[in-house]
Amino acid sequence: MKKIAVLFLSLCTTALWADNCPSDDKRTHPDSRFVSVDNSNGGEVRDTVTGLVWMRCVYGQKWDGAQCMGEPIARQFPQAVATVVNAKPWRLPSRDELLNIMDRTCIVPTLNTTWFPGDPGGVTWSGTADDSKEGAWVVHMGNGAVNNLYNKFPLFVRWVR
Repeated sequence: MKKIAVLFLSLCTTALWADNCPSDDKRTHPDSRFVSVDNSNGGEVRDTVTGLVWMRCVYGQKWDGAQCMGEPIARQFPQAVATVVNAKPWRLPSRDELLNIMDRTCIVPTLNTTWFPGDPGGVTWSGTADDSKEGAWVVHMGNGAVNNLYNKFPLFVRWVR
């Protein structure tokens, strides 16, 4: 009986997380907050509140006009920084910028999936170094958790300008 109760609670919890955001008009990051950048084939998204432009897909993926294709490539922090060296004006976002694109009206903070489909929902490097200088701040794009990690962990990379 105890196993059945645990299974039931697991199924209910899964169903709860599956629809974890209010209707679009009640969200802090509704679809209308973002627009596609001209001449980007939809691969770049402007946040109309902050003015920042985001790559729609994480590093390793490419926007094909309808979805993010390819596999996300996780990088250690020094390599994550190197991904943008020859991609000016792109850069790694700050910790606060990453947090600012998370919709906190959802039960579990999340990205707007209309504008950022296919996000792996994992831990993403910010460009904000931690006090030790051997790590950086990270944001879990699947639940909004923030932490500082040693720079040798391979994590996802998202670009902003």
